[in-house]
Amino acid sequence: MEFFNELGSVTVLAAQQSTARPGEAPSRPIAVDPSSLQAWEAGLQNLIIELEAPPQVDTDPGRLEQELLRRQGVLDQRPDDA
Repeated sequence: MEFFNELGSVTVLAAQQSTARPGEAPSRPIAVDPSSLQAWEAGLQNLIIELEAPPQVDTDPGRLEQELLRRQGVLDQRPDDA
């Protein structure tokens, strides 16, 4: 398979993998051992789903404004964690 982005391309064969991160070309393919991988399927019979009550939302305009300012402050401190 041809694995590529705007910075480069590599050919990845069976039992190989390559990765690409933003701003970087795909990595050179490396060998992987697929026998150690476990295949599974999440179906309703084997998937545990806990039901929870929806969160209670405070509709007080003053509290909403405070929360908005708090969240904006957090975002301003860590813009990469939005």
